[in-house]
This record gives sequence, C-alpha cells and structure tokens, in this order.
Amino acid sequence: MREFQRIWVLLVSCTGAALAAPNTTYDSIAVRNPFGLRAAPVVQSSVQGDAVWKPPPDLKITGLVTVPPTKRVSFYVLEQGKAPKSYVLGEGEQQDDIQVVKIDGSEQTVRVKNQGVYVVLDFKTRVKIGE
Repeated sequence: MREFQRIWVLLVSCTGAALAAPNTTYDSIAVRNPFGLRAAPVVQSSVQGDAVWKPPPDLKITGLVTVPPTKRVSFYVLEQGKAPKSYVLGEGEQQDDIQVVKIDGSEQTVRVKNQGVYVVLDFKTRVKIGE
C-alpha cells in the first residue's frame, strides 16, 4: 500500500496539482522538471476580420494595336459591385494595380500583372492564368 501512495504522489506532483502528502524521495523530480514541461501557449488567431482575400478583378481585352513602333492594348476591368473601368496601356506601363508586361501581336495575347498575379489575356479564351 505504501508503494501505491508514492506512485500516486509522483503522478499528482508532475501534473502540478498540490496534494497534502508526506514528503517522499520522488518529490524532488517534479520540482526539478527534468522533462521541461511548460504550460500550453496561448494561441491567438492570425486571421483578422478585415483581412479577407479578394480575387483580382476580371480583365477583358477590347482592342490590340501592334503597329511598329506602337504596341498598345485596350481592356476593361470588371469588379463586383463597381462600374467597369477602361484602360489603354502600352508595354511596360502601369495604372492602378494593373501592369502590362508584354504584348504579342502575332499571337494576339497580352501578359498582364493584375494585383501581383500574372495573367495571359487573349480574344479567344478571354483569360488564361500564366506564370
């Protein structure tokens, strides 16, 4: 019976619960904390209510001019809940969060950086995700 009491005191002592029991040789183990037991850290939510991901606006090509030395593209931006905006930009130009990276007149495609996302636009499929 005495052996059972010692084990019980050891288990209770390791969990941090205080128990009025006679001092034993095992009490020093819990005090030393040889396994480095710590209280669980408080976890804070990293997602804030304002930080909601919104997809980049949808771009549609309306025209493409590639007469040397001019390369220009006209397109409009569709954002949900907003009126469409129209842009006419040349290669390397940027307006708002939209930058025209490359205009390919022979393929009739335009590579655009739209809010950090690279997109290849053309007249056939309208939008293709690119790298």
